Amino acid sequence: DAAAVLLGLNQLWELALPAGYGIIITHKVIDKSVKEDGVHFITKGTANVIQDPEIRYDQVYGKVVYKFLLLSVFGKIMNNKLMYYLVFMFVAVIISVEIISSMFAKDEDDEGK
Repeated sequence: DAAAVLLGLNQLWELALPAGYGIIITHKVIDKSVKEDGVHFITKGTANVIQDPEIRYDQVYGKVVYKFLLLSVFGKIMNNKLMYYLVFMFVAVIISVEIISSMFAKDEDDEGK
């Protein structure tokens, strides 16, 4: 397929995982080859250390044309274990403060009656 040959390397593409997984992922195409049964690609996730198993052209859904910067930064933060726990603790503290302050506010309202 001529379109498969045009897939650029080092670009992000929407890919279907092999049958049975039922999900779509976004990975970078790092290598491609032409075999008897068609064009095949080697992909790698940005945060992954190793490359993915080879996929066929019919498993490629399309090219990523827009990346939301804030979500990209948030994704990088959440991939870092320390930052993940810091964000989790920050949210937990905020929620705890809100719950405690609402409990004291109810107590003060009850005393005023």
